[in-house]
Amino acid sequence: MRAKQVPINFHDYQAQAQPLEDVATIQYRDHKFLRKAVEEAYKGVECEDGGPFGAVIVYNDEVVASSHNMVLRNIDPTAHAEVTAIRERLVYGAKAEAAIAIGFDDFIADALRGTGFYQKAQKP
Repeated sequence: MRAKQVPINFHDYQAQAQPLEDVATIQYRDHKFLRKAVEEAYKGVECEDGGPFGAVIVYNDEVVASSHNMVLRNIDPTAHAEVTAIRERLVYGAKAEAAIAIGFDDFIADALRGTGFYQKAQKP
């Protein structure tokens, strides 16, 4: 997989510009994802997991991970909603082969193979 080239100057950027979407369409899409984040925040408060904060990770207009604040539940001051969502997506979505494909050293994957962490990363 080849990395997408980023335009270096304004003229390159202008040549690659796509037509703007309708503002109403963008707002509708954003509100849909914001509602999901708010639902996560309410869920976190109801479960007493942490403060009223929710987060979603969106890729290609689909929610790929969502979570709420879990500072109290995990007794972890870093378990903010966005961090928890990222951790959820990375642990269960990442494969060692994918990391190697984007340039991570394969000796790290070899060291993890057979460990609990590697097995966890292989879950679908």
